[in-house]
Amino acid sequence: MYETDHTNGGEEKLKRITVAMTVAGVLLILFLIVVMIITFVQMGVKNAELSRWEKEYQRYEELQEQMNIREKILVIEDEKSISHFISTILNSHGYEAMQARSGAEAQSMISSHCPDLIILDLGLPDMDGLEILRQLRSWSSLPVVVVSARSH
Repeated sequence: MYETDHTNGGEEKLKRITVAMTVAGVLLILFLIVVMIITFVQMGVKNAELSRWEKEYQRYEELQEQMNIREKILVIEDEKSISHFISTILNSHGYEAMQARSGAEAQSMISSHCPDLIILDLGLPDMDGLEILRQLRSWSSLPVVVVSARSH
């Protein structure tokens, strides 16, 4: 009654297997594409975070500039014209120059203003500049540039 065609059933089975393998291949390709997209998005997020920090640092620098925060240099010099000359040059180059005309004033300003650098004349009216240097070195490694007319 029923005639069975074994070849037709085998071909049908082969078609179903081929379709299943094609679908599995397409799903695998879609999975790999999704993984690649996730990876690229994560890399983009990392790059975005990096640029966010770079932007924050730029904003910090801009705020420093707006607030006029500059490196402080204390000029310890008793001669008014020399002190004024050095301070004017430093100010014109973007530094905040402070002036002290005596050793006592210098010691007070060093501890209260916390300068980034000191320009020190050794010949001060009330004390030897080397004494200021010795006292400073007992508690700080603050850079000091010695400017003096002494020959030794």
